[in-house]
Amino acid sequence: MNTRILRSVALRLVGLAAGLAASALVMLVTGNDVGGFIDAIGAGFGSNLDSTLRWFAPLLLAGVAGVIAFRDGAFNLGLDGQIYLGAAASSVVALGVGRDLDPFLGVSLAIVAAIAAGAAVAGVCALLRLLFGTPEVITTLVMNPLCAIVVTLLVTGPLAPGGAAGNTESSEVIPEQLWLPSLSPHSLATAAVSIALAVVAIVAVYYRFTIWGFESRLFGAAPTFSFYAGFRTCGSSSARCS
Repeated sequence: MNTRILRSVALRLVGLAAGLAASALVMLVTGNDVGGFIDAIGAGFGSNLDSTLRWFAPLLLAGVAGVIAFRDGAFNLGLDGQIYLGAAASSVVALGVGRDLDPFLGVSLAIVAAIAAGAAVAGVCALLRLLFGTPEVITTLVMNPLCAIVVTLLVTGPLAPGGAAGNTESSEVIPEQLWLPSLSPHSLATAAVSIALAVVAIVAVYYRFTIWGFESRLFGAAPTFSFYAGFRTCGSSSARCS
């Protein structure tokens, strides 16, 4: 078991190294600064580690969302749009009612709003697949620019800082009492890193140790077998669940 885990980790590290090497090769062929590319990677795990962790949290959560879809046999290519709309929804809540609430309640509502907005985008694509058989590869991908347009309209309009509507592409600053605590004083990385890692652990336990997780993995790998094995499944072109 340990050997299998180590082999899996090693394969992923080799894939990562191969990807970085291919990127460096493309930069070299196209006449770009490969040295700067390598220095940037080194800085990301050195002097700029703080910034790396800051962006690590949302990207890790997006990766988990992708894993859940792929494990269940779907292709969610709309992660970008779901992040955009989730961020916008949490900002609406934080700027709208969050400042008048207890900080814990305000942060919790903002997180729930982000989850709901992202799930709503994915849900629309799922319904199109379920009711009409529309491939989610297409619908989730098309949702990305649509969500970006919605967010742009929000940050240049209702969410823009006072008097700056139409002249900025960032919202008003979230009230400081709703900021997640930093991992260390003056750090850009926040408790979002811990939350993201906790979500990874929960999803791993779900797929590895629960009946529902086993059924999800089996359906994703072999939907026809799952149907004849008696698992409750939904057809891709019908609203009827069997």
